[in-house]
Amino acid sequence: MQLRKMATGEPFAGLAAFGRGHGPGRRPLGRLGVTLGDGDHVAIAYWSPGELLDVIADSVHDGIEEGDLVVHLADDAEPTVVEAALRARGVAVEAEQSAGRLVITTAAELLLEGGRFDAAGARARIMEFAEAARGLGLARVRLSVEMTYLLGGAPGLEAVHEFETRLAEDVRRGLPLVRLYAFNLASREVTDLVADALRAHAILISHGQPLANPYFRPWSELRAGPQPWQTRTG
Repeated sequence: MQLRKMATGEPFAGLAAFGRGHGPGRRPLGRLGVTLGDGDHVAIAYWSPGELLDVIADSVHDGIEEGDLVVHLADDAEPTVVEAALRARGVAVEAEQSAGRLVITTAAELLLEGGRFDAAGARARIMEFAEAARGLGLARVRLSVEMTYLLGGAPGLEAVHEFETRLAEDVRRGLPLVRLYAFNLASREVTDLVADALRAHAILISHGQPLANPYFRPWSELRAGPQPWQTRTG
């Protein structure tokens, strides 16, 4: 499977249905260019640092406008770089952080506590954000993650399957969560885990265009299949 083929596929003909998610109502199109409903899980392809920052800024802006608690987990870019990019694009970073509506940290800090990936611990921290959102009267959690953290070789990453499968089950039960996972397709390094993570998204946004992922399989099915966590090039 070639990851880059996913990012040059057919436009998503079902865009009219995209965004219904598992929860109430649809949201208006924002700067990101797609309608995200409660429970949606979207992959975003990027090829340069500037493109990544543009996409994250658009997602953060949309989340704040829509009343979400916005959480961004940086890895490919430093959090300070992300914050500077947000300010340059008109986001009142300090005000939103002080109000508890915006959290920018690293994937390592949230997902790799002690340098190891722990599925239960990572899920518990997402649940804490959901509780915080409810306490603030916010609609949901908008979680964006720079998926290059999967290339760091941290112990325990094989449990990402379990983490994502359980999050999907939580969403089906009503967890107010939207996930946007950003993949650097300019990188020549691809692991089976990264390939699986990208395959687990039915929709891939590439250059602002929603595309159907012909390789889509839900995490629950990927978890049941072979898991030979070996690095390869693609």
